[in-house]
Amino acid sequence: RDPCSPKAAHVVASFLPDETKPELCMAAWSKAFRLQPAERQVAVGLAQACSECGSYVYGVSAMEKSRCYGEIPSCNESLMLSWLYLLTGRRDDAVIEYRCARMMEPDAPELAELSQALSEA
Repeated sequence: RDPCSPKAAHVVASFLPDETKPELCMAAWSKAFRLQPAERQVAVGLAQACSECGSYVYGVSAMEKSRCYGEIPSCNESLMLSWLYLLTGRRDDAVIEYRCARMMEPDAPELAELSQALSEA
């Protein structure tokens, strides 16, 4: 096993036990992301781990970088990025991502909670 293998790093991060400390999860996902920045699943995993650690700016950075590779984000990815933007004080960006998510899946149940948070921000 090559510790610098992008696939190995992704597998290790993906299969960490639930009771793993958030900081260790973030470190594992960060390593995987450095090896595979174009892999959307890795960027999403890193952003989720960052959220659990309160490292919202790093999560935003990972999601924004993964978008540079040209793939259209899913509704869930737009929702995640919208929450991260909101948590980092970027309300206008959060609104744009919210609108993108709403266009993709207008009936997504997660939209209501985000809409409420945006109206209170």
